[in-house]
Amino acid sequence: MEFKITVDNHVFHGYEFGKNSLPSLVCLHGMTGDLKSFSGLIEYLINDFHLILLDDPGHGETGPLELEDDYRFSALVNRIYRVIQKITNKPFYILGHSWGGGPCSKFRENSPK
Repeated sequence: MEFKITVDNHVFHGYEFGKNSLPSLVCLHGMTGDLKSFSGLIEYLINDFHLILLDDPGHGETGPLELEDDYRFSALVNRIYRVIQKITNKPFYILGHSWGGGPCSKFRENSPK
């Protein structure tokens, strides 16, 4: 299911796949990619996870952020967390490919438990 979620007047685009009763897995793509980077994994993960695929700011159908500081991993993690909270309030896993691994590594220290 396609979604568009607004956080801080910025619209994030993404898709959900699978049952939301399953554990959620948020997927963040690499630089110059988009959420389609994970399309080859959907068939392997859909029976075990509720997949949340996001277009990072400035990629795919998510527009760029206004300020350079908005691209700091701590700021991105804060926004991404608020997007996820509009989809699910349950604990979730997060997977990052290439550049998407940067925000993932900061996620634990910058997000609520």
